[in-house]
Amino acid sequence: MRDKLIHGYFGVDIDAVWDTVQADISVLEKI
Repeated sequence: MRDKLIHGYFGVDIDAVWDTVQADISVLEKI
């Protein structure tokens, strides 16, 4: 997923990105 976001590939599913952020936010907060 990182490559698609960083390099600006078309077709990034923003809903999938948001779902991932919401699911992993507790892990990210610990960093």
